[in-house]
Amino acid sequence: MFGTHRMITKSVLATLACGIALVTPTFLKSAPNDHQDAPEEAKVVAFLNSNLELRKSFTCRFKGEFRPIPQNLEADLRQAFPMYRFYVAKMEVYLDPPAKEYDLIVLADAKTEEIAAYIWASYWTLPPSVSFERIFQGHQARSKEDALNQLKVLAQLIAHTNNDKVGKGIKEKRRLKVELLRGDGVFRILEVKIDKTLRLGHLSITRIDGKKPRYFV
Repeated sequence: MFGTHRMITKSVLATLACGIALVTPTFLKSAPNDHQDAPEEAKVVAFLNSNLELRKSFTCRFKGEFRPIPQNLEADLRQAFPMYRFYVAKMEVYLDPPAKEYDLIVLADAKTEEIAAYIWASYWTLPPSVSFERIFQGHQARSKEDALNQLKVLAQLIAHTNNDKVGKGIKEKRRLKVELLRGDGVFRILEVKIDKTLRLGHLSITRIDGKKPRYFV
């Protein structure tokens, strides 16, 4: 008899536990990269929640999650850009109803964690920060090949967030270019200026005709 009561009690408790699990909200966070621990994320989160430039032409909201960057790409980014840390934040963007989810690539200063720049994964739809064009500014490259490799790594991160691909790198007299591919063709060009002393300058993303893209906002 007592055994029967115990079995009934266990059954009731199990049912209650399942019910609680169903109604209790679950807060998920993407598995962080090595650099994404709480103290270092604090300034990034504050920026995502309050920055006015992000919200200049439309409404957006940080969803509280960061997407993990693949380890091999993370290692390449650390080597190519020791001055920055990279984050991919999930954002909810309100352009036309309903709201849609967009990824936002954020660059933070490796020492201070102050935000240096950002670019939307949907870089053809939404404009980057004004500071994005200056992330290479003044950097002294060891060679054109070295600078082109840096540009390729950045292109790989942008392409990764869109499931796109990176095409060929192009070295010109005063410019370095990397193709961003979509489908079977070149979709955009990531380009940085370089002077005769191998000092880098203005960074931009252009259409294949060299003109600036027209954003949706």
